[in-house]
Amino acid sequence: MTKTTNTASTKTGSTKTDNTKDTQSIKHFNKVSVHIQEQLRLAGFNVTLRTVQRDLLALSQRFLIEHNNSNPKGWRWRDDAPLQSMPNMSLPQAVAFQMMEKNLVQLLPPAILKELHPWFDLAKRQLREESTIQSWLDKVHIEPPTLSLIPPNIDSNI
Repeated sequence: MTKTTNTASTKTGSTKTDNTKDTQSIKHFNKVSVHIQEQLRLAGFNVTLRTVQRDLLALSQRFLIEHNNSNPKGWRWRDDAPLQSMPNMSLPQAVAFQMMEKNLVQLLPPAILKELHPWFDLAKRQLREESTIQSWLDKVHIEPPTLSLIPPNIDSNI
């Protein structure tokens, strides 16, 4: 589960309008129990929806996650939760970090690069097993929109 600001869709499509804070925060709940169950199933864990719901309630007692009061419940990291560093990243995230490291290192300040190095390393580890993506990354190159400023070789006799 990651802390994001994407909008969650509900079966009814309705939101509370009597409380401005609730209305504003509902759109930040993007992980619905059904979606979490599907991701677990794709990862090889066959669990019931009720198990996922019970586990999320138990996790909310220990971690800084919360749910909204809609049906189905949406889950998210609370606003006061520190950014969690997960031991895994998705393939698109790994590609994005790899491309950022490859193409933006000269443009980013050293302090930002220092903060990003663990993410760059994690992306490299994730992509090490993905030969097709790695070969694609080796073929992609971003050219600057201007000509490079390399001085020409001028004969000294001229």
